[in-house]
Amino acid sequence: MVTHRPLCRTVLFDRICFENGAQTFGYLLSALGPIGLGVVYDLSGGWTWPLVVLLVLLGPSLVVGLGASRDRCVLPHAGRVAGADAGASSRWREGRARDA
Repeated sequence: MVTHRPLCRTVLFDRICFENGAQTFGYLLSALGPIGLGVVYDLSGGWTWPLVVLLVLLGPSLVVGLGASRDRCVLPHAGRVAGADAGASSRWREGRARDA
């Protein structure tokens, strides 16, 4: 017997799974920062090279951050609900920009 989940539960489940995975990866990656800079500090004996490493990593971080902040969905059906008004979110953003 095949059971089908309602669309809203499927979208919610996919979004939760994706966000939890991304959040876990982000926390694991960010935990390596202080350890890595501590290693660079110990090897160099001063703060010059750790600061250079931070400045070098700033570029890729900026590029990835700008890419992640675009107004788009990674999953093809994320945020879409059957019968929802497609222009509602853009009208909401326009209203928020006008109010600011």
